[in-house]
Formats: sequence, C-alpha cells, structure tokens
Amino acid sequence: MNFDMNFSAATAAEADSTNGGNQTQSRSIKCLRVDGGASANGLLMQTQADVLGVNVARPGNVETTALGAALAAGVGARLWSSSDIFAKELGEEGDDEETVFACTTDAETRQEKYEKWADAVERSLGLA
Repeated sequence: MNFDMNFSAATAAEADSTNGGNQTQSRSIKCLRVDGGASANGLLMQTQADVLGVNVARPGNVETTALGAALAAGVGARLWSSSDIFAKELGEEGDDEETVFACTTDAETRQEKYEKWADAVERSLGLA
C-alpha cells in the first residue's frame, strides 16, 4: 500500500480543513471525491478512507481527465454547449455507478498510524 500518498493527502486535507490556519473559518471534509488512474485501485481508496476517517467516493468513470478534454473539444468545435455538458449536475449523491469506500478505523488508530508515518518521514530527511 502507498501510505505516503495516503498520509500526504491526509496532511493536505488537514491543512485545508483549518483553512490555512484561520481558526475562525475551519471546515470539515465529509466525503473525498476521487478520479484518475490511481483511484482504480480499490485497496488504495479503502486505505485513503481509513487514513482520512471519511468516505471516499469514486465515480463509475475514473478517467475524467480524458472525458473533460473530449467535452471541451466538443464545445470548441460547436458540437454542443457547455450548458449541455453541465445539464446534470452531481449533487451530494454523486453518480449512479459510484463506489463509496467507508472508513473502517477509529480515530485513535488513525492517529497512531499518522504519528508513525510522520516519524518515518522526519527520520528519512537528509538520507537522500
């Protein structure tokens, strides 16, 4: 498993949830929506859910970068309009073929694993 990817995402999510240190405007992540090649790995997505302590939702079509490029090309070629593309907005429920990975760890376990990872990162600094 790629714990570095998972814990790096957790660090970024923590920074985002505190809104850059602005304590008066903190927010929490309820669900992480993922796409791209790495999201096709179910074990990686389950680990991400367990590390973050939130649901991770993967759409039926994980190759959204290619889809976005194709849709933009179609708009440029006047095959359709941008309003045609966004006619069906995704709400809280996501898409029909979405897979949701639910967190299976408790907060104490997540904290212990995060601290071990952070310690390993700290010890590895200067080795390269």
